[in-house]
Amino acid sequence: MLFVRKHFSKKRARKLLRQKETLLRRRRKRLTPEALKEVEAALDDLKNTLKNKQETELAVERVNRVCAQYLHKTSWDYIRDTLVGIVIALVLAIVVRQMWFEPMEIPSGSMRPTFRELDRLIVSKDTFGLNIPLLPAHFLFEPHLIPRGGIVIFTSENMDISDQDTFYFGLPGKKRLVKRAVGLPGDLLYFYGGEIWGIDAQGNAIDPRSEFAHVPFIEIEGKVDITSTVALFKQMNQVLGRLNFSSNTLRGEIFNGATWIPDSPYLADDKELHTYSDFYGNRNFAMARLLTSAQLAKISQAPLDNLEEGVLYLEMRHHASLSFPKPLIVRDMWGALVPLLRPEVSVIPLRQEHLDRIMQAMSTSRFIVKGGRAYPVLEGQKDLPTSPYRAYFPGVPDGRYEFIKGTAYSVDFGGILKKLSPDHPLLKNTPENIQLLFNLGVEVLNPFAPQARDQRFFPNRYAYFRDGSLYLLDRPLFAKEDPLLNAFNAQEEKRAASSTPQQPYLPFKDYGPPLTETGELDLDFLKTFGLQIPPNNYLALGDNYASSGDSRLFGFVPGENLQGTPSTLLWPPGKRWGTSALPHYPLFTLPRMIIWGLVLIILLIYIVWRRAIRR
Repeated sequence: MLFVRKHFSKKRARKLLRQKETLLRRRRKRLTPEALKEVEAALDDLKNTLKNKQETELAVERVNRVCAQYLHKTSWDYIRDTLVGIVIALVLAIVVRQMWFEPMEIPSGSMRPTFRELDRLIVSKDTFGLNIPLLPAHFLFEPHLIPRGGIVIFTSENMDISDQDTFYFGLPGKKRLVKRAVGLPGDLLYFYGGEIWGIDAQGNAIDPRSEFAHVPFIEIEGKVDITSTVALFKQMNQVLGRLNFSSNTLRGEIFNGATWIPDSPYLADDKELHTYSDFYGNRNFAMARLLTSAQLAKISQAPLDNLEEGVLYLEMRHHASLSFPKPLIVRDMWGALVPLLRPEVSVIPLRQEHLDRIMQAMSTSRFIVKGGRAYPVLEGQKDLPTSPYRAYFPGVPDGRYEFIKGTAYSVDFGGILKKLSPDHPLLKNTPENIQLLFNLGVEVLNPFAPQARDQRFFPNRYAYFRDGSLYLLDRPLFAKEDPLLNAFNAQEEKRAASSTPQQPYLPFKDYGPPLTETGELDLDFLKTFGLQIPPNNYLALGDNYASSGDSRLFGFVPGENLQGTPSTLLWPPGKRWGTSALPHYPLFTLPRMIIWGLVLIILLIYIVWRRAIRR
């Protein structure tokens, strides 16, 4: 009784009365007539004495005593109430997270520098539609609200994405991805100079300028599906080439949109599709690595005649073909047979000033150094410093690091960045250190390091021309009219001129944007070589093209898979914190107004209900 009186209030007495009346309604049939009469009398007594504090205290004590005797909860009651509470909470959580907003953690560096590993976001689910919970579908979808270049969240369900299963609240589901919608339904696109040229569904020219560069492939071979007799080569998850090896000779073919034709690089021109590198502007890009003179002589397939001396050499693999140079069939690390294309190879010598430019543009994903060995940060739970996949960084202190456009940071607790001092071992401007950082790729993995001729793995570093300048790491490495670049261009033209149909050579040069001589978009060229986005599909690419599994791998994203957009960066603190670094979407949209209207209606109903109960 002392406990009841110590915490007594009229509000608590009314709440107790409501609870016991509800309990009585549930168990009325279980009570004997005598017990029912005693419980009802106790509740009526409490109801009639609510205006008198002293009498209410005694009535509360009586209600507690009587209800403890006749209305106490059984084990089943506790289990049922717990299960009902869990189900209600689960349903509310699923509806809120699927239709309104939810927190999200970035798992990888595919959207660097916009988002980094382990960034924490709030995702808005009502930006351009009303999602059906747990399904890739919408109650309402407004595609015109998705801007070109807007960041979108989408589910991997029903898409050609490996390892997509996960769990939400204990229920099976599919992983969600964060990418940038660079292509909208009906677009006709072509890649040149790190830019995306083309026209939209209405025939209007698309502005190719963007804050982020884009490359049309991840690996120069693309995605390969292999059977016992044929290998299918895909770009953007579209089957564009095949390599038949059922007989003693390999036969490469490409699909020109109507039929399969032989892959014929010696016929390459700007009028028709002839070879695998013709698609989507792939010929404008090369995969690159840095070699020493000894490595160049030992493992490179590039001709070395009349090559000037350099501190290091930039080797560029370009113009992948399914016929020449003749592909190889090799075994991968698991022993399976895989085709290996042998693209054309070109080399240009580098001086120290070029290495300095490379270091000033260096970018990597986040990686850990421990005991002189480096590995990606997301593999931290698999700490195997002796693994052959771990890169060797002698003299570098243990810690977490990353490079962002030439600036190196240590990564402190919670992902907070601290700029490295100029004397840090990672910042040595020696050819050896620059070559190591570049050749390990953004993933910082040892298999990318130069090791052998016809190597299976190459770093995801890319070179391309734009307006006559040669770009590397998205910055000009050689300006137009640079003497070394002029010598390189002349050598490429000489190699092309001396090639034959039996030994063709396609030069790596600036082929220019898809424009006519009068400076207008060449529609015939785009229709022949461009990438057509199907209706209700989107081209979703990562900002960090060198380390992003995106539409280049799994293809176009169906509109029904789009679920929302990032709205707020919660962690870590810094210049990117909040909403300033994120694209802004309209505040007042039909889906958003519907969701907020429903929330306000539910809140109003709850307030009215609560007031009615109190009365």
